[in-house]
Amino acid sequence: MISLAAATSNVLDKVLRGGVADLRPIPRTLVDHGPNRWLYRMAGARHGDPVLLVPPLAAPALCFDLRRGCSLAEHFVSQGRATYLVDYGSVSFSDRGLGIEHWIDEVLPQAIRAASKDAGKPVHVVAWCLGGILSLLTAADQAGLPIASITTVASPIDFTAIPLVAPARPLIELTNGWLLTGPYRLLGGAPRQLVRWAFQLTSVDKYVTKPLAIMTHLDDKEFLAQIEAVDRFMENMVAYPGR
Repeated sequence: MISLAAATSNVLDKVLRGGVADLRPIPRTLVDHGPNRWLYRMAGARHGDPVLLVPPLAAPALCFDLRRGCSLAEHFVSQGRATYLVDYGSVSFSDRGLGIEHWIDEVLPQAIRAASKDAGKPVHVVAWCLGGILSLLTAADQAGLPIASITTVASPIDFTAIPLVAPARPLIELTNGWLLTGPYRLLGGAPRQLVRWAFQLTSVDKYVTKPLAIMTHLDDKEFLAQIEAVDRFMENMVAYPGR
């Protein structure tokens, strides 16, 4: 049974305060910056081994800091670790010439060196999705980087195993890749709205049942807060750049 008092409180918070989630980011300081690279150090004690959080392309860097109580950055900071986050910023049509070599040759090596220099020791890289692929390629290409370890989370090492891509693979192969590269080159990348739709397709069942889920969990503040945090994440998707 739904708790009427809790549900009423949550609805009032949603109406009067704009939501139930605490979306305040962890305070941070800009340590280094360059093309497609803003390196931040999260506020807090720095006696533990340093961690560098590496997001994928297209997803906003806030993926590591969704909300208070559900934030990987907050978790590492609470452990006393020097916690760094690299943000690629926005992507526009002017970035249409960029390929993954830009991240492997410039963005990630510079972020790793800057974080290590600031922390005074090699960093533990924690990377999500394509960020993991880019981190592994960077480490393989530049063995001398001050990396203590690399942890990849949900990185698509085998693209043939991605359900979202599987239906299109026969047509992609039949057209020798033109099915994707033609429109992609014309647009100069993948627009943020297209990226957002692609992410939504990976969990389309949850979007269809979302209104019902909210109605049946009106008294569950944590459930509603997570939905708000994910909605903000989806609204801040970034375009895929260049090639």
